[in-house]
Amino acid sequence: ELESLQAALTANTWDILLTDFSLPTMNGISVLQEANSLAPSLPCIVVSGQIGEEAAVEALRAGAKDFVSKFRMARLIPAIQRELAESRIRADADQARAELRASEDRFRAITGAALDGIVMIDHEGKLSFWNQSAQRIFGYTEQEALGSNLHDLIAPARFRGSVQQGLAGFLASGQGEAIGRVSEVVGCHKNGTEFPIELSLAALQEGDAWHAVGVARDISTRKALEREHFENLQFHRTLIETLPNPLYYEDPEGRILGCNQALQDFLQRS
Repeated sequence: ELESLQAALTANTWDILLTDFSLPTMNGISVLQEANSLAPSLPCIVVSGQIGEEAAVEALRAGAKDFVSKFRMARLIPAIQRELAESRIRADADQARAELRASEDRFRAITGAALDGIVMIDHEGKLSFWNQSAQRIFGYTEQEALGSNLHDLIAPARFRGSVQQGLAGFLASGQGEAIGRVSEVVGCHKNGTEFPIELSLAALQEGDAWHAVGVARDISTRKALEREHFENLQFHRTLIETLPNPLYYEDPEGRILGCNQALQDFLQRS
């Protein structure tokens, strides 16, 4: 009965299902359809002595993995063994795919939360990964960036020749001056604005091909603060030097760190 079949399929885990094509209260096609609905990974074999070619094809279309005639029962054990082996292979493949999806989800969650732009280029120099921060920093959406040449996208035109030459060397050998170090370079926003970025690159080998992972940080604010600090320092140095009165500054222990020209002239010492 259908209810008994449904209860058995939902209450237990089965390795394989064997069914006749003709049953007292239902037919084999209904059994296959129900099994495919409630236990999609369960391998099913139809065993029958009264089934034509069209019915056998219909059974296979309904999800049967094999059909064994009752007049050739010697085929049943090898068919069961084959399906059990293939079922284990499918289960292992499903588990591997699930683990890969989980790993990719974790990777995207981590890179999505990162404040730095994270990008990847493949063995042809094309962008294969572009996180949300890269979109924020450079202005290109993931759809716009993926498949594009990284340097054509984010490097100012005047630098593209040299960086493309360096990229060609990297793709051939996995080596390059920028690999494994942090560099300050100039980036270009989608709107054409140039700004300083801190870029670190790492090489990744897949088979015989080299890929690269890059982490880009917009350092415009830091550079602006550094400029402001330098300008303030220069201003104070100029101010100190122009004061007519002797002036010096010292550390907490009383050691003189610097002085103006007026003090040097007063003491007649440099």
